[in-house]
Amino acid sequence: MNHPIIQAALNGACNDFRNELFRVQEAHNAVPGNAQVDVVAYWDAWIRDDLNFASAGARDFVNARTTQMRQIWGVRTGSEANSVLQILSSLRAAASDMEIITSGLHRERLDK
Repeated sequence: MNHPIIQAALNGACNDFRNELFRVQEAHNAVPGNAQVDVVAYWDAWIRDDLNFASAGARDFVNARTTQMRQIWGVRTGSEANSVLQILSSLRAAASDMEIITSGLHRERLDK
């Protein structure tokens, strides 16, 4: 998710969606009698929480699977077993700081 092309696409889609939410929010709030809402503020909090949750889930998945595979391959010997164990170690190390960068998501106040 943090490849520059994918990150740009994710940020673009999320920020476009945020802009559309703002338009809907403004249209709703402009109708006399409607309760005033700020769905953009909820979006700003939710999308970051959701992406952090997805990152944590991915880390947990990798950690659980590499632990499981290490139990299977840890009792084996030979070059193939060593290769598998090295790969598992590098996967686990890469997963330890896995996150989806959210700094490109807009958070500033939108105006009419």
